[in-house]
Amino acid sequence: MHKEEIIQIHRILYIIAEYMKRKNLVKTLDEYESSNTRPFHVNKSKEEHLVAIFLLSKDLLQNLLENDGMINTEEIMITIHAINNLLSKKMRNIRETIKEQTHRDTHRKNF
Repeated sequence: MHKEEIIQIHRILYIIAEYMKRKNLVKTLDEYESSNTRPFHVNKSKEEHLVAIFLLSKDLLQNLLENDGMINTEEIMITIHAINNLLSKKMRNIRETIKEQTHRDTHRKNF
């Protein structure tokens, strides 16, 4: 995914979170708020936005599970799980790429 696409996903989840806050469906978004990355922080890296999306979707899901019965959460939970799965795979790929690059750079320095 391109950075712009990731920021768009971040923006959508952020809008959902703000809506849920206004409707008192969310108690806290502590992990997300501690990340200090928001959709309008376009200068932040792609990876920082991925982490923020993961934390926001995790916090939203946790709130939805705690508020079960107040709203029909099935579709929202399925969507958030799908996004988390996709982002987890992307983050693993990014970590592997960084690890490989670091290994290559270290290997080059030794020669």
